Amino acid sequence: MKYSLIIVTVFNFLFCLAQTNTVGLIHQEEGVAEGYVFFSPDRNNKSYLINNCGEVVNEWTFSQQPGRTAYILENGNVLYAGKTNLEIRDWNSNLIWGIDVNATLGFNQHHDIEPLPNGNILLIVNDSYDSTTMFAQGIRPSFGSEEFRLDKVVEIEPVGINEDNIVWEWKFFDHLIQELDSTKPNFGVIDEH
Repeated sequence: MKYSLIIVTVFNFLFCLAQTNTVGLIHQEEGVAEGYVFFSPDRNNKSYLINNCGEVVNEWTFSQQPGRTAYILENGNVLYAGKTNLEIRDWNSNLIWGIDVNATLGFNQHHDIEPLPNGNILLIVNDSYDSTTMFAQGIRPSFGSEEFRLDKVVEIEPVGINEDNIVWEWKFFDHLIQELDSTKPNFGVIDEH
């Protein structure tokens, strides 16, 4: 039994070495965990699922280059954040749902998204304010910027093929505290918040 296990292990190792590396496996060490690797490379509109030998198990093609975020969902579909798009594609790369976050919602998404257990999606977006609005909130006039971009977290529910519902949002703007002018909103002691 001991020799059978050694023979099977050696065979599996040699089989992996003999396979053509299709995506870029450069080095494989003994003891690597079994499983797959899922990734979306920069400057490419594809996501790949590869095995430990570097062979492509599946690939998905999306309409835009990535914002570096893609997730395999519990049902096997892939949620992908492009530069301005969010898309869900099935195993065969068929579009299940997609929206242009910028054109449809007026949001500039950045950094990450998070699929939720209820099927909704959290995304981080820029929330822009002009200097008049920010000065009215008590920002120092020495900030000479014309536009201020603060973060906002939005939960959206995918609907149909290309629609959504905004379920919830949290704005950094709503939590500003300033201690410069007691006549303006959000006046308080910053250290207490």
